[in-house]
Amino acid sequence: MSDYVRQFLEQYQDENAEVCLFGFSFGAMIAYIASTEIHPEQEILCSLSPFFREDLPFLKKSWKRAMGKARMEDFTKYVCSDYAKKTTARVVLMAGRKEDQVLQQRVEDAYRKISGSSRIWIDGARHSLKQEEYFAAIKEVIGKI
Repeated sequence: MSDYVRQFLEQYQDENAEVCLFGFSFGAMIAYIASTEIHPEQEILCSLSPFFREDLPFLKKSWKRAMGKARMEDFTKYVCSDYAKKTTARVVLMAGRKEDQVLQQRVEDAYRKISGSSRIWIDGARHSLKQEEYFAAIKEVIGKI
C-alpha cells in the first residue's frame, strides 16, 4: 500500500482545480490515504478495502496468505480512524449489500468516523463495478456533484 500511495502522490498534479477522488477497493484505500495530503473537495470511496490495521484481525486467512507477509506488515501502518481525523473532503462511501461482512464493517466504521460523510448501500451488489446496480449508483452520485 505504501508504494501505491507514493506512486499516486508522485503522479498527482495540482492544477488548482476542484478535485474529486474516486477509488474502488484498494483504489478507494489509496484515495482515502492520499487525500489527507492533497485535500480534494470530494471523495467517492467504493467498497473501501478492509486492510487497515483495525481490520487485520478479522480478515480471512486466505486473504492474508494471498497478500503475503510483507504487504500484511505494511498494512499495519494504516489506521482508518487516524485518516478520518485528517480528512477535509466531502466523502461518499458506497458498498454492495452482498459484499463480504468485513468490508461492510469497514465502510460502516469509516462512515461513523469521517465527519460529514454519507454512505450508500447498494442492494444486490457484490464486489464489482461491472454490476449494473453498482454502476447505476455511481452514476447517480456523480450526477449530484
